[in-house]
Amino acid sequence: MGRRVDRAGRISILKHRYHVGRHLAGRAVTVESADGLLHVSHDGVLVATHARRHLADDEDRMDRRTKASRPARPTAGEEVLRKVDSSGSVSFAGTTYRAGNHYVGQVVGVRVVGDTVQITQDGLLLRTHRTRHDKLKEFGALKNPGGRLRRTTQDVG
Repeated sequence: MGRRVDRAGRISILKHRYHVGRHLAGRAVTVESADGLLHVSHDGVLVATHARRHLADDEDRMDRRTKASRPARPTAGEEVLRKVDSSGSVSFAGTTYRAGNHYVGQVVGVRVVGDTVQITQDGLLLRTHRTRHDKLKEFGALKNPGGRLRRTTQDVG
């Protein structure tokens, strides 16, 4: 089962928090339960082992959250590219949406799907936000897929 590490370097399983390392903040980890222990791995490397704090009868509930959580792949929709600023956010339709400090300076995709804004990179879903921008500005943001046009000396007249 997978979990995302929070800013403090912890994951949450059945209302219990386990420390896995602050250096993994924002990253996805895999959790396996065996013999009363939780083994936490990142990219196939074991990063932490903890004694299980929940009841053995609750083992089958550990996976339910991940099945209903955000999809691993973004859903269909028109995508535009944005560069993540120094605060870890991207601008879309006059509103900033958080991508995460790990992505500062990198280019990510932004797409509107229903009432959500999805932030993607290399075909993987990074974050999903509820739309907060003015829907009237959405067309302009989608029409300019590379972001705000840069003024040149030829444009000045």
